[in-house]
Amino acid sequence: MILRCALVATLALSLLVPAAARASAGGAIYLTTLPDGADTWVDGAYVGHSPVLIDALTAGKHTVTTAKTGWISRELRITIVDREPMQFINVLLDHDSGTSTGRGVLALHVGVPIRTLTVDGASAHLSSGGKLDLPAGDHELVVETQSGRFSTHVAILPDTMTNVLVPAGNRSAGRATVVAPVQSYLQASDVVVDGSKITIRHNGHLVTGLVGDATMRIDGLSSTFDTPPAVIGGKLFLPIDLYVRIGALPLRPH
Repeated sequence: MILRCALVATLALSLLVPAAARASAGGAIYLTTLPDGADTWVDGAYVGHSPVLIDALTAGKHTVTTAKTGWISRELRITIVDREPMQFINVLLDHDSGTSTGRGVLALHVGVPIRTLTVDGASAHLSSGGKLDLPAGDHELVVETQSGRFSTHVAILPDTMTNVLVPAGNRSAGRATVVAPVQSYLQASDVVVDGSKITIRHNGHLVTGLVGDATMRIDGLSSTFDTPPAVIGGKLFLPIDLYVRIGALPLRPH
């Protein structure tokens, strides 16, 4: 009789445990925003600044809220399902003209000293950190260095730092190539840097390339960007276009 009860209890436990596991199973989301640094809440609980990994989410519906000073907050409804343990959520924030300062910061990264800089036809001077405060909107830049002259148009976002790499030699571009540090849009585990070799695995994509080489391979196909990956201040910067290509960043229409 005791043995029979033990067998019944064991069988009941074996049936209940998988059901409980299924009920508590869930997943995670990796959330990025443009611009980054947005405060983020899930179901009313604060989880940090974007980009942010939010794990241990139970299966079912959740509410994600993002907010940043000078930008219109966004509220998203997401559904966590067992068959999709990791989701990549990209949020494009809209400028709030009523609260924003209406100004942004341009950060120019140049490998050689700048001789002259003009913005919209007027002479300009960078701060000691290579930055310049500008009104939000499109601007025409002309940078002259000992290696050549670079001219381009750049869009400055309000309350945001826009990083632009200035290439060597004479060059004119319709729109500047904006770059951003990898930690702004990718998890640390997504990126491996071995010397000059770069390997990125994100959202099912595989990217390989070299620091200083504008041609990279995305899922086995070669793509040449307007500017190469660069290490600035000890941080790896990649073209914004690359983040868009691998689904790490929403495309902002011009």
